[in-house]
Amino acid sequence: MSEKNTKVLKLLLRNALFAVLARVTLGLIRSLLRRGQQSLLKRIMNETLSMDLLKWGVAISGFSCLRFVEQATLRVVPSREFAAAFAGFLSVIPLRVFQPRIRAEFAMYVVIRALHAFSVTEVLPRMPPRIRDFQHYEAVSMALCSVEILYCCMFMPHCHATHYQRFLERCTMVDTRVLAGTAGMHRRQIVPELIDYASKHPVPLPDPDKNMRVLCAYYHPNESCTESAAKFLVRHFTRISLPLYLPLKLLATIVLKPKKLLTDSWKTVRDIVLTTAQSSMFLTLYCAGPLAMICVSNRLNMHSPIGLALLTGVAGFATVVEAKSRQLDLALYCAAHAARSGAMVLWYRGWTNKPSLALLEVLEGISMGYIYFLYSCGNEKLHVSVRAGLARLLGESQPTKQARE
Repeated sequence: MSEKNTKVLKLLLRNALFAVLARVTLGLIRSLLRRGQQSLLKRIMNETLSMDLLKWGVAISGFSCLRFVEQATLRVVPSREFAAAFAGFLSVIPLRVFQPRIRAEFAMYVVIRALHAFSVTEVLPRMPPRIRDFQHYEAVSMALCSVEILYCCMFMPHCHATHYQRFLERCTMVDTRVLAGTAGMHRRQIVPELIDYASKHPVPLPDPDKNMRVLCAYYHPNESCTESAAKFLVRHFTRISLPLYLPLKLLATIVLKPKKLLTDSWKTVRDIVLTTAQSSMFLTLYCAGPLAMICVSNRLNMHSPIGLALLTGVAGFATVVEAKSRQLDLALYCAAHAARSGAMVLWYRGWTNKPSLALLEVLEGISMGYIYFLYSCGNEKLHVSVRAGLARLLGESQPTKQARE
């Protein structure tokens, strides 16, 4: 076996191992958040013995072979641009080992990433200086995406992926029957979930055609809206945000920066604490905003699903709490979920055909081809997190044109 092939094989095995460890880590984090110690041990065994581990190892192989496929294509077609785009297109084929749900979510994220890269490299430089130099596109994007995400969460929950809807409901720390009842009230309907909740709690059954303020008793009985919001911030930060981000940041540091943790322990631990606090505060404020706006809409006696969704869009501006380097990743992650739920809304309303997974995967291949084309050409406008991620997968120290040469 030639030295080049040996290097590719080692890269494949290394990345496959990291993918398996990432899959187990995600499973363990979910176990820590949802289950006790006994169930955690059982979950560890399930994650370790699961066939999903092999799928993750296979899926990552497509990205590990990007440079190899590019060089092989160059022997047939002497065009670096075509070879890079073709290698990127083929790299997503191994992702077909996953279930359709996972494939659709990953494809949507890749398409959104490519659209961002295209706008930064081709569209924004042609804009007037005021538009080109604007520094808060992430917060604006988050606000717009939040309108769609929170509208579907309240009024069309079936348009979200099931696991994402459950995550959103858990983050609200509100009984799902109350959320369903609020959606019904804005449509001037009393839904069975609200009747069931009212029958088991000392709260009056509201009249959908009259005062909406009675709904506040369902969200925070015997408390004012302001007092409830203050207590929610503390409860959410300690019970939801911190337990979510602390193990995630700690494990990410151990896996990705072990040398830094050993050589500069104090600074690394301090960075973990600061970034965990920042991310936890972001998630807490992101969830507190919509609940505060629900109270505002109740006080205004508003009966409007669209109006409530527009009010809750204020949650997106919580992004400014996060570090600037992480704001774009958050915005694009939410944009992928907003695009998915938006497509489902259009389908459920009968305005478009059902979204096609095959078409989405073709778009994913084209998008990945464009992203890797920019990376291979050393385009510095490609976001640093994408360049660093591809460089790590390809075993390259510098994600630039010089590394390709």
